[in-house]
Order: sequence, then structure tokens, then C-alpha cells
Amino acid sequence: MLGRIRLADGEVGGARLRTLLAALLLDTNRMVTVDRLVDALWDAAPPASAIANIRTHVWTLRRLIGDAATLVSHPGGYELVVPENVCDTHVFLLCAGAGRAALADGEFERAGGRPATPGRPRPRTPRRSPPLLRQHVGTTGILRPGADAGGAAAA
Repeated sequence: MLGRIRLADGEVGGARLRTLLAALLLDTNRMVTVDRLVDALWDAAPPASAIANIRTHVWTLRRLIGDAATLVSHPGGYELVVPENVCDTHVFLLCAGAGRAALADGEFERAGGRPATPGRPRPRTPRRSPPLLRQHVGTTGILRPGADAGGAAAA
């Protein structure tokens, strides 16, 4: 997820709601445990009402996402079911895998994709990644050279 957390109808308001959506999007189509969500939303000092707050945020998020995705409740967690072409994380992983495959085949032009659009600013690089992103990149290795589209090391 690059930039602001947005849905088709607009931005998602509230830091905790955006963090919840980001945590679910980083692991789309997989259950995210309530414990991981609590850690993502409150880091080291969750309130006693953390689980109740997550339920409220999930209810709000379901109303916001509408038919774009399905937020499924599981015993012990939640799963955001999202079609591959809707989430930029999926699109990124697919494009990264295609680029690596093109490099392996010696097709350097195809591997590079399109050059940056003239006059369009490059995305700024944050000085420090949010803890949730650092944790995800560390576990998936999506930015590690030699990893496949899912982040696993190539054989």
C-alpha cells in the first residue's frame, strides 16, 4: 500500500481504522489473528477494551468497504477477502514476479516496465517505516532480491 489508505468512495478516516485496514490488506485472503491486530493498533499498551474496539472497527470497516471486499470473522481473527486486481499489494507482487521472470529470461526492457512519467513526482521514501510495514517486509521478504512474487526465496 503506497500513499494514503483509500477506498473507491474516499479515504478511510481515523488512524486506528486505517491501521486495521492496512493490517488486513497486508495479509489479504488469510486470517489475521486478533492478537496481531491488537499489536498493530496499540503496539505495547493496548487498552482493556482492545478486543471490543476491534469489533467496532471491523463493523465500521465492513460498512465502508461495501462490495469491494468481504471481511470474514473467524474464531480468533479476521480475514479480508479481496480480488487480486483490487489490492495494490497483490498487483505489486504480481508485477514484481513478472519483472523477476523477465530479468531471468534476459528481457531487460520488459523487466523494467514503463519509465517514470515526466513531470510526475516520484513517491517520497519515508525516513522510518511504520512498525506494521517493517514487520510485514521482514516476514515476507517482498523487497529482498531473489525472492519470488510471494516473497519466498527463489530456488
